[in-house]
Amino acid sequence: MRPLLLLLFCSALSAPALQAADGTEAPAPKRTGTGTKAGAIKRALPDAIPGISDAEYAKIKAALIATYQDETVAAARKHLADIRERSKFTSGRNEQEDLRTDTEAAVEATRKAAIEAALKFDPSLTKDNLVATLNAVEEKQRQANQEAVQKAAQKAAAERKAADDAKPKVEVAPAGAPKTEGKRDKAAARENQPAVLAEVDGVSKPDMAKFRAVAGKIRQDPDVIAARKALAELKKRLEYASDNEKKDMRGDFEAVMSDMRKANINAVLKADPSLAKDTVETIVDVVTERVKAGAQKGTQKPLAK
Repeated sequence: MRPLLLLLFCSALSAPALQAADGTEAPAPKRTGTGTKAGAIKRALPDAIPGISDAEYAKIKAALIATYQDETVAAARKHLADIRERSKFTSGRNEQEDLRTDTEAAVEATRKAAIEAALKFDPSLTKDNLVATLNAVEEKQRQANQEAVQKAAQKAAAERKAADDAKPKVEVAPAGAPKTEGKRDKAAARENQPAVLAEVDGVSKPDMAKFRAVAGKIRQDPDVIAARKALAELKKRLEYASDNEKKDMRGDFEAVMSDMRKANINAVLKADPSLAKDTVETIVDVVTERVKAGAQKGTQKPLAK
């Protein structure tokens, strides 16, 4: 995390726009001499740093602005910008690892150049205070990044919710059950659905709401469809099996139901990655038991596990 934050600080020193949370770049401000450069640096710097007096910090800021055009600093900054440009065309794990290593080395070189140039410009400064300044810049940028990520996540969640609300509601059919025909069976399933997807002990209401939001979608998952098909075929075989054959098929049913459970859990996690796997497992197991209980009462046929 530290190299990335310093990279953003170095970007401020070179006055390009910082990258937004979604990876796009905001328009760079028009440059009007050293004023814009000084303004960019000042925006990257905190208002104050604990342990450094206002007078000392004022000298540090003046040194960083004055050494913007230092030959070594400019060269390090350009090298860092070149690596940043490479990142737009990097693909594959090995290339990303190489880029990360190059970035870390370039960041440290830029950091070192900035400190040495500032000390050369004003020998009264101390290296420790310059290091503390750069660390404070990184912390400020880290907080800004977190806020940007949170806002982006909230926006994305709102957009997903709006899209889901706009879609026609899909009934959550029982796992592994044959297709229900007749208005009476469909009405019974709709009436029992709220009870099946009621709150689950140990699961928060927000997580349960997320599960309900994707419950109707998981039946379209290829693995869930395949598991349902396997279960249907097994049930068909059961109709013509002898008593001994039925006993032998018990293991087959357990295996298929296990596959059904895994397929449903994975489908939910794909539909909403924000849900924890253990939470989804808990919900799926409880919902399955509720459906079984409903089937025994004759109000609901077995739910797809």
